[in-house]
Amino acid sequence: MSYCELDSNGTATDNILIISESELQVNRSGSLSGRLLFNPEHRTKAEYVTSFGKFDFDIKTDLYALSENENGLGIELKYRLYEGKNLFSENTLTVQICENSSDSLHSINITRRNNL
Repeated sequence: MSYCELDSNGTATDNILIISESELQVNRSGSLSGRLLFNPEHRTKAEYVTSFGKFDFDIKTDLYALSENENGLGIELKYRLYEGKNLFSENTLTVQICENSSDSLHSINITRRNNL
């Protein structure tokens, strides 16, 4: 699944979600770029490139829940980013992907919440 996201300045970032039962991979390119892998079984590493520079993070996925219903797919993700041993942020991401059965178009609704 892919979608484009605009920041507060109107700069675009392209996102590709690679969804499986056990993990979620997010590939971003544009004003923000990086590859983030969310897997509750393993702590993963991510490199995030912004206009302010490059940041290396460890990702601790606390929750990855994938659900399917008649409207499409739902994803609930809770994770923490660490810079070295220091907690950088706690985050929640909710994704709802709906398919329009008449023409196979998808719509995506994403909610982000940062707790730090």
